[in-house]
Amino acid sequence: MYKNSIIASGTCYNNKLYKMVFKSIKNTIYNISNDNSNSQLWHKCFGHASNKKLEKLANKNMVEGMPYKISNSTKICETCLKRKQHKLPFKKLKPQKGSRILDIVHTDLCGPISPTALKGFKYFIIFIDDFSHFTIIYLLKEKSETFNIFKEYVNYVMNRFNININYLYCDNGGEYTSNNFKTFCSEKGILIHYTIPDNPQQNGIAERMNCTIVEKVRSMLAESKLPKLLWAEAALTATYLINRLPYKDSIQTPTEIWYSKKPNVENLRVFGCVAYVLNKNMKQKFDEKSNKCVMLGYTFTGYKLWDIKNKRVIFSRDVIFDENSNYLEEQFSSNQDDNSDLKIDPSASEKDSSNQLSTDFRRSERQRKAPDWLKDYELNSAVLNAEKFLNETPSTYNEIFGRPDQFQ
Repeated sequence: MYKNSIIASGTCYNNKLYKMVFKSIKNTIYNISNDNSNSQLWHKCFGHASNKKLEKLANKNMVEGMPYKISNSTKICETCLKRKQHKLPFKKLKPQKGSRILDIVHTDLCGPISPTALKGFKYFIIFIDDFSHFTIIYLLKEKSETFNIFKEYVNYVMNRFNININYLYCDNGGEYTSNNFKTFCSEKGILIHYTIPDNPQQNGIAERMNCTIVEKVRSMLAESKLPKLLWAEAALTATYLINRLPYKDSIQTPTEIWYSKKPNVENLRVFGCVAYVLNKNMKQKFDEKSNKCVMLGYTFTGYKLWDIKNKRVIFSRDVIFDENSNYLEEQFSSNQDDNSDLKIDPSASEKDSSNQLSTDFRRSERQRKAPDWLKDYELNSAVLNAEKFLNETPSTYNEIFGRPDQFQ
């Protein structure tokens, strides 16, 4: 019987043998043995396909010529392990959440970044409070500065909140595993949680924040047409803005949780827009009162700006912004304005050219020497001069008194 259907019938003879007449139902091969070795054979026949796919293929009757049931073999295929092994998936467990400010701090170092920024910065490091998700960023020239930067951060937050950091989540970079770093954390009562090497997912909050900052910087520089060497200023501004944006499903911004006060965003301006800064150092009475700059960021009481003319970063609060113009457009328009101010007088140019033709050029005082290939000519000239001297020399006493230069 097969699925309540007769597949064969026969007659029993005296010697207890049956003569069977089989009825073909399907063009299917049925194996008597249905053990794990059979599963391994099908696994190899299908080019080392997964057992789950083979089981589904057979149980769902998706092909013909296979057994109607294949057990999911627990035997390990060494060939598959050596050629197809992957990282184990990370379990979607609810991560540990800080119960208060500075309970858990995440940190990560990003760099080296090319091109080198102003003042030689190549790296930036971030510290993220897990409870408020408030991020503080520092710029570094070398990775060796990480320890001093971390001490500066610890002193700042401990003086502000008068509480200690409980846990520090970081990777296994050399800047976090040095003896000085470990000793300092031990003295401050900070427990370090290192990630497993080559598993950045375990430090996902800091890694994701690094990615967010870099993407924001890339977009801001592209929109403003500013040179890439200003990436450090853009990173500081990006972090300033991220702290004023909500995090996931939170009803408060990180800045409000950190400072216990809602942030005021009236001072926000488009990054890279043209700014007119009041010139307080006028040398003459009728000089221009404003200098054109580019908006780069924010300070506690003003703005950080890029001085186009002097190519330096300045700070000011007396600023008027033109948010519809950017750095590249302003450079192009200024070049056009400079060219439009030029006026050429044809008669004056002809006069200048005629004067230039009649002007005596300054003579060089360099001593001129004959080239080596003229030495032979100098030798021949000396020979001719000697021959002339010999021919003109008087040979007798009477020839001397007959010469006009006898008394010289």
